[in-house]
Amino acid sequence: MKRHVSKSTGQTHEIASKVLKELPKGNIICLYGQLGAGKTTFTKGLALAMGITDQLVKSPTYTYVREIESQGKIIFHCDLYRLEGKPSAANEIISELIVRPHDVLIIEWAEFLEEFIPKNRTDVHVRVRNEISRDITVQHHKK
Repeated sequence: MKRHVSKSTGQTHEIASKVLKELPKGNIICLYGQLGAGKTTFTKGLALAMGITDQLVKSPTYTYVREIESQGKIIFHCDLYRLEGKPSAANEIISELIVRPHDVLIIEWAEFLEEFIPKNRTDVHVRVRNEISRDITVQHHKK
């Protein structure tokens, strides 16, 4: 498990870039953190590291999934917040995306998958320290 402290959006983007370098193509990133902790900011950092403008990254809370495709790269960005208590519905969405070609699948609020959480994944926890700082922990899981 790796621990980081971010004191700015730029530092969060740098941490995301480092995480991306450790991932195989097609990997799954599960993001955890309270509302406003910086999960989407982390996702923007991943996109930037892939050469995708961060302006294409928006929170998919009301659509569940956003497909971001640019320069031959594909990111699926999921937000399961509105599926709390419905793990089978969340699993159905994720199961469909896992089999589609992608460079990265990002799942915000992955805890709502409950027992359906993918075995091969990287967990990223973003915790608010104060108004400026965030603790970011990264843990890789394999079958």
